[in-house]
Amino acid sequence: MAKIYTPNSSPIQGSTRPLDETRCKAEVYRSNGGWSTFNQCTRKPVKDGWCKQHSPDAEKSRADAAVQKREAEDRRHAMGWYGERFMAALIKIRDGDNDPRETARAALDKISYAKPETKP
Repeated sequence: MAKIYTPNSSPIQGSTRPLDETRCKAEVYRSNGGWSTFNQCTRKPVKDGWCKQHSPDAEKSRADAAVQKREAEDRRHAMGWYGERFMAALIKIRDGDNDPRETARAALDKISYAKPETKP
């Protein structure tokens, strides 16, 4: 969650300006040509004094979306190149497919190197 801006007594640590209620109450890090300080976000507040970017709801939804994206990428990497087809076939079999051999055969037929050898 974004940190709430609090004015500092020393300009070295950050801005000494009081909290401006017409701006987002988040504390942001700014680099000002060599001096870096913490200042109040310049955006207008939308809900409860927070802008769209620093709103706790928005931050939570972005974090949740990032976790879901990372988990999906992890699943894809773990299953490998054809793993999604195999996983779909396994789920279909687990859920009570009437002909598991045909489901497995259909999944394997889509892969060129897994085709059965023909006898001369």
